[in-house]
Amino acid sequence: MVVEQKYTRLYGKYRTIDAKGQRVKYFAFLSLMAGFVFSAVALGEPPYTSSQTTPKVAIETIVGDIIIELFPNKAPITCNNFLQYVNSGFYDELIIHRITKDTTFKIVQGGGYKPGGVYKSEGLRPPIINESYNGLKNLRATVAMARTTDPNSATSQFYINVTTNPFLDYHDPNSDGFGYCVFGQVISGMDIVDQIQQLPILPPQYANGLTECPYSGSNYVYFHMQQIRTRKTVVNDSNGVPVTFNLTGDGLYEIAGDINNFSQITLLNTTEKSVFTISTKGKTYTSVGDIVVGGSLKAIIAKTTNLRGNIIVNGSLGTLALGDVADAHTITIGSSPNPKAAVTIVFDQVADLTLDSQMPIKSITATEWLGGAINAPSIGTLTVKGWIDSCKILSNGNIGTVTAGAMTDSNCFAGVAEDINGLPVAEAASFPEMATIKSIAIKGIKGESAPFFVNSNIAAVNILNASIVYPQSDNGGVPFGLSADNIKKLTIKKTDGTTKSLKNLGKSIDSQTIDGVEVRLY
Repeated sequence: MVVEQKYTRLYGKYRTIDAKGQRVKYFAFLSLMAGFVFSAVALGEPPYTSSQTTPKVAIETIVGDIIIELFPNKAPITCNNFLQYVNSGFYDELIIHRITKDTTFKIVQGGGYKPGGVYKSEGLRPPIINESYNGLKNLRATVAMARTTDPNSATSQFYINVTTNPFLDYHDPNSDGFGYCVFGQVISGMDIVDQIQQLPILPPQYANGLTECPYSGSNYVYFHMQQIRTRKTVVNDSNGVPVTFNLTGDGLYEIAGDINNFSQITLLNTTEKSVFTISTKGKTYTSVGDIVVGGSLKAIIAKTTNLRGNIIVNGSLGTLALGDVADAHTITIGSSPNPKAAVTIVFDQVADLTLDSQMPIKSITATEWLGGAINAPSIGTLTVKGWIDSCKILSNGNIGTVTAGAMTDSNCFAGVAEDINGLPVAEAASFPEMATIKSIAIKGIKGESAPFFVNSNIAAVNILNASIVYPQSDNGGVPFGLSADNIKKLTIKKTDGTTKSLKNLGKSIDSQTIDGVEVRLY
């Protein structure tokens, strides 16, 4: 269905406020992943005072990204209608279908048409009441609803004022003077709006009835929208579980993709004092995909949230608490300008996770860790109630206390060269850093069968205390065990039930094998 242009008489001038459009590619909002800082509107500040608590929406175009702020206190019906279109995905695959070139009347309009001048009727909501009497004016950088000659006919189409257009304001309740409802403003990316308005018009032979449709290169000006959350939001997930998202402190957040699927959450403008939480009632669990943080955060608290994507924190992070983490994902944490800052991490079950932190790790807690790696400048404590299996624990500096129920096919190295596989040889070249493991204890798991220390390696220049319960006595000739310059105390509870305890290894005792565990000293 192609809708003809509708012309509305506005104080002696005929102006088109409802037109047609087109489009060609979907472009992801990649700039948000690298972080985002609100900028002043080009050629001036936003016309109205901005607030941290009002809804924000990202308009992602092939020309660039635009952030608009809504005014629900001034236009509640209009803002609610607009956000329902945004969050339902209605605007996906649409185009900017109209730009005006008049010297005194410049707008950029979209929200109703697909490429080829095809009007989008599927998902269209009923027309809404015109709230143009709200006192907001059609100033440069404001966002308003397009409509036909009927004042109460607005549905999905909107426009951005490139110039101040007072003839579009509310003047009187008559149809000619009712005006067009302003419901928001551009708070970042007005330069992008200007660029779109200055694009060439599509030639008539390609426009299919679109008389003012812009194009960029060989493409229509596609756009996509996502709401950026600022504070508390409750959304049902794909299983109908109510999930509460909340951000305290500075910042905004965006839930991308299907609003009920939580495929990506992006946090913007956060600081070391900002806390982001995801919660459910009781012990009901939900799940999220990627979490991308452009800056720093004090904490991400999501104990009943399972991670099915990756986490990237470009700045520092104080605390990370999640449910299960699985399926070959990565968590990357940036650095902090505070040399004393360290991150605390709490997981349930972990499988195939690579954790890379530029910050020191204060503590890590998990019920089990099956596959993956931990890389950090230093690790204070690592506590795994069950199995550590097929995992590489690598610290450039010291490791404090490591406690696990069992360790199989894994390495725990402090200050050891990264390219070493297996048990390091007793050479200084294997240990470029003078690092220490304060304590490591493999305690066994109640109800599980021994052995509990299998084909695994522990290495540092200094190991102060190591305690191993029921190691594997026969590893098929492949050496495994401990390698260090000094081991202050080593206790091994052997499979026959006896315990062997040694002290000050490296000073008075040579390298040896104890119940299958090789102890290499240099």
